[in-house]
Amino acid sequence: SQSSCPKIDLDTGTGQIRRERLNNEIPLTLKIKTGASSNHLDLSSLKVTYLDLDTGASNNEIKFGDSTSIRAKIDTGVSRIKLFIPQSMGTRIKADTALTSHNLVEVGFRKEDDVYTSSNYLTAETRIDLDLKAGVSSFSVELY
Repeated sequence: SQSSCPKIDLDTGTGQIRRERLNNEIPLTLKIKTGASSNHLDLSSLKVTYLDLDTGASNNEIKFGDSTSIRAKIDTGVSRIKLFIPQSMGTRIKADTALTSHNLVEVGFRKEDDVYTSSNYLTAETRIDLDLKAGVSSFSVELY
């Protein structure tokens, strides 16, 4: 469960964290809060089971790995968000967004109301469940 994982909180305001070395052997919960920022998160080698990213005006790139399922919450203001997701992962994105451009249908996600689901969501060994709250933003997914 989420509560049994080590929890890491990073709050930078408008500051900057260049590199944070995290243990890739144990499940982690990450909570990151930033103001105006550029965030490049490579989680592909980590066992992150829960990610909470709360940013102001920001540029965000997040690379997920497929070693474990993850629940994620991203809450941003005016922003650009690019997610790199392994093709093997089942993905469901609930998007509560204002004026947002995205490529979810183009990369093969099905849309039902405000939920976008990859075709392999039910059959995949590992999954991403993402709640996205964004103001005016650009949101894209690249499958790798």
